[in-house]
Parts: sequence; structure tokens; C-alpha cells
Amino acid sequence: MVFKDEKLPPPLAVFTEQGYALAESAYEATGWAIHEAVLDTEALRRYFDTKYGKPKETYVTGHSMGGFLTMMLMERFPTAYDGGLALCGPLAPAPYLMQGVFDIRVVFDYYFPGVLPPPDRVPSDYQDTPALVQKVQALLDAAPEKAGILHRLTTTANNKDLASDMVFSTYILKDFQERGGGNPFDNRNAIYEAPGGDQNALNDGVKRYTADPRAAEYVRTWYTPTGKLFHPMLAIHTTYDPLVPPHIPAMYTLLTEATGSGSLFVQQYVKHDGHCAILPNEIARGFDELRAWGNQRYKAVGRPESVKHDVMSSFFKGTSYDENDDRDSAGGPAHPRIPASARCHCPRRCELDRWHRPCANGPRDDHPGWRSYPIGLVRLRTEDIPERRAHSSPQRKDRDSRIDRCTWTSRDDARRDFRNAKLHRGQYQAAAIAI
Repeated sequence: MVFKDEKLPPPLAVFTEQGYALAESAYEATGWAIHEAVLDTEALRRYFDTKYGKPKETYVTGHSMGGFLTMMLMERFPTAYDGGLALCGPLAPAPYLMQGVFDIRVVFDYYFPGVLPPPDRVPSDYQDTPALVQKVQALLDAAPEKAGILHRLTTTANNKDLASDMVFSTYILKDFQERGGGNPFDNRNAIYEAPGGDQNALNDGVKRYTADPRAAEYVRTWYTPTGKLFHPMLAIHTTYDPLVPPHIPAMYTLLTEATGSGSLFVQQYVKHDGHCAILPNEIARGFDELRAWGNQRYKAVGRPESVKHDVMSSFFKGTSYDENDDRDSAGGPAHPRIPASARCHCPRRCELDRWHRPCANGPRDDHPGWRSYPIGLVRLRTEDIPERRAHSSPQRKDRDSRIDRCTWTSRDDARRDFRNAKLHRGQYQAAAIAI
């Protein structure tokens, strides 16, 4: 997609207004197009790098499924992106997320049989239409007791949102069946709840389904997050989202804590109702906090309109800041000190392989384990990189020159530190990928 002189939509303009150029790509397919989006976005990022030069910084951001892709990109390309801004994304394993969609449809069918197609065999010509939403809403309006049970299960606030979710969820199930070659979901071991209703009757009467193993594998592949981050990721979600309830992205906190990456993930909320009802000024504020966090000046915190205003001296384990060290143009510490435990794999800089060990054969693109995991959309900033101040000592000059030509490794936290400390010279200072 090429934006020339026309006015950008406000959610996109917040990036260009902060001095960032914007490049964005549509996807080859619709629906749960994780695979296609990964390939198309990574191709766009590489195209920009080839045509204009590799930026000093690259950020990724996206709404809804784009937020999910932001998470995936941050995990699978840890050396390519400096931060992620996930907006209203379902930050959870796809099997968990989509199994929940399937289970709600199964329960809906128990209370309203025959209204929607079977969840395991949705016809290929099924469409999510306003007329169908209105039909489902009318049935819910006519059965308030049954609708109330479904509201409590789904956390939806009204029949309109619930009807829209049921119709759209059926379309998503159809998409997964076509992509995976069968029904990916199994509920033979599920025990269902019926808040305010007869749970025994529900579990006795609900229909049971068996998953196709190949289809289930497709869902696991696209995608089960690891929770392993190497750079900051900030998520923003509305307090009421009928399509992606807040408890879903909250799962990612548990995943990052389990891998020791909890300090690299923050989720904030904005006080709005609706899916992706995040205002442009809230996106701009989040992006500003993410950049400050990535530059190690401040860390974003999990409250709206707030930033923790202190230098993150304990953010990177094993490193420390000297308050009198050289400072960048924004006043923040320019370079963290190098832990003694670090090792420099010189003279040739290399990236990391899939398992985060120093590679011996060049950049990550040469490693076959990475080829299935490109992603995104891209935004970039055109601004010259300020030169460093004169070095005050031969030791500091030697230290900085080693940072420039080496990849430092020790613990994961130190490795992130060194990648941020390396100097990247070129025309473009920063880039951000959007989905």
C-alpha cells in the first residue's frame, strides 16, 4: 500500500507526525492469515532495508490480529526489532484462543440449536452478514434467560455484541477448517459451565466433537507463543472488548514470567468500550513510552497516562549505569557499561540462531529455522543519527569501538543490553513495523 499525498488515517498519522516514515502492506489472504502476513510483512521490511538502508531502530505495531502478529514477530525475530506495540491483540496461544471460540459456539448451539451451521463443518459459502447478526440478536432478545447464561460465559454486555460474536466466530471456524483441512477442535474432555443455569443438563446435552490431528497441528503452528522476549513490548487494550476479552491478552504476562521475560512486557488499559476502540492520542502516547523504554530512559508501566520516570538501572541484570557517562541528545544514558561476564565473538558480527546461541555462519536468514517466521507491516523514521561526543578516555574509546564491531553475549539480559548499545550508522534512525 502506497501513501503519497493523501491524508493518512489518524491511527497511522500518529507515527508520521512523530517523524516516522510509513510503509504498510496488505496480505495475500484474508481470515486468520498469520502465515501470509508473516511472509508479506517480512518481505516489506527487507525491501525497505535494501532500498533505503537498515534503520538504527525498528518497531512493530498492529491492531487485533496485527497485535497477535506483533507478539509473534517480537519472539521470532529478536534481533530485527527494537520494540513492539500490540493494540487490542489476542496475546495467547492460538489453540487456547480458538478452542474458546469453538466451545462458546457449542454452548450456543445447545441453547439455540440449528440457528448457525455446525461448528465442525461450516459451509464454504457461509458469510458474516448484518442480516444474520440481526436474526441471532432477535432470538437472544426473545430468550433473556438463555442469553443471560451466554453473557456471563462470554463477558459480553448486550445481545448485539453477543450476536455479532457468534456470527463472526462461525466465520473464523470456517476459515480454520479450510486452512487446516478439517476440524481442529476437540471437546470430548470439556466440562462446561452454565452460570445461572443447569450445568448438568448442559454437559449431558451438549454435542461432542473430535479434532482432526492435521488441522489441530495447523492451529498450534500458527501460532503458539513462547513468551520469550528480547526487547520491550507494550500492549494496550480497552477495558471492555466483546471480541477479545481482557483476560485473553493477560495470559501473555504468565508466559513472559515463565521464561524470565516478565520485565519486558507491560499491558495498559484505556477506558473505552469496543474492540480496538483505542484513540489516536492513546496510540501516540503508547508509542512514545515504548521508544523511551527501549532507549532505557523510562519503563512503561501498567497504568494509563503514566511513565516510570527513572533510569532503569536494574532493568538489565548484570549491568549498571554511570550517571556521569556520555549522554545522548535526549539526555538519557548513551551506553550501558559492559558486564565483565560478557564475551565478544569478533571480528565478524553475527546474529543469533533460532535457539539464541551465537551463530557461526552469518546472519539469521541463513539459518533454516527462521524461514517460516517472517511477519508484519513497516514504519520508519528518517533522521540523521547524532554523532557521539568525543571520548574522554582511551578505555572508553576502545570499549565503544568493540561494541561497534562485535556481537556481545553472556546472559540473555546482557545480550539485549549490548544489542541496544551497538552503534548503527546510516541515513535512517528508526523503523516501526505495523500490522
